[in-house]
Amino acid sequence: MGQGVSHFVAGARDWHSLGDAEHGIAGGLASAGHFLTQAGGEAVHGVDNAAKTAAGLGVPGILGTAAGLGDVAVTGAGHLASQLWNWIAD
Repeated sequence: MGQGVSHFVAGARDWHSLGDAEHGIAGGLASAGHFLTQAGGEAVHGVDNAAKTAAGLGVPGILGTAAGLGDVAVTGAGHLASQLWNWIAD
């Protein structure tokens, strides 16, 4: 995603009118939407594969997967909260 943002900013340097800005922003939003759609699809696919693998391992696999996903969710939420706090503090 960082490259997409840097390309957007680099392209913004060439905007010389409101029309250029409108076109550039619309293109940036379309690119961001495509990225989010692709990332969401990959996430769903990954969860589906993890569920199938855990189911194949029986109850211990299901419990282990649930614990692992819970750990990832808590860690991710903590990271997001930290990033949000840093953004607000700046």
